[in-house]
Amino acid sequence: MAPFEAAGESARWRIVYDLLVKAKTGETVTYEAMGEALDLDPDEDRHAIQMAVRRAAREHEVMDNRALDAVPNEGYRVVEAAAHMELAQRHQRKGQRSTLRALSKVEHVDLTGLDVAARRAFEVVAIAFKLQADINRKLDIRQKTLERQVSAAMSAQDRTSDEVADLRARLEKLEAEREPGA
Repeated sequence: MAPFEAAGESARWRIVYDLLVKAKTGETVTYEAMGEALDLDPDEDRHAIQMAVRRAAREHEVMDNRALDAVPNEGYRVVEAAAHMELAQRHQRKGQRSTLRALSKVEHVDLTGLDVAARRAFEVVAIAFKLQADINRKLDIRQKTLERQVSAAMSAQDRTSDEVADLRARLEKLEAEREPGA
């Protein structure tokens, strides 16, 4: 098949998207199921399936507000709403590590083979990556602080809900005791 030539009547990502829409939250859509739907071998054509999933996952997230998590050598799981935060944090950590790897690439260069302009370019890019890494570090600290505060507020809310339920039960008991004939 030539590049940019349609593989069939419908785009592969669209076929995978349809499988994702039908999947229940928590369910794993397997490589076997996707391979069968796409008429591809789940092992031999794994890369083609993964490419279709990437595009379908973006559409699924935007249109249906549901995200996927890779299940190694099995497929992709449609995650629960609460797990979206964990996925976001994982992506944030990957981004931070990626920035640090990029910084290392421009800092550890044998500059002897470069002219003055190229050396200066490496210095400028290294400064930019250092600034970006510093911003990421500061944002990470703020994010963790915010997450702790949200967690504390959520547990206080749960405690308050439990307290309200307890008070209602006590009130009902008191009202039942005060009723005539009780």
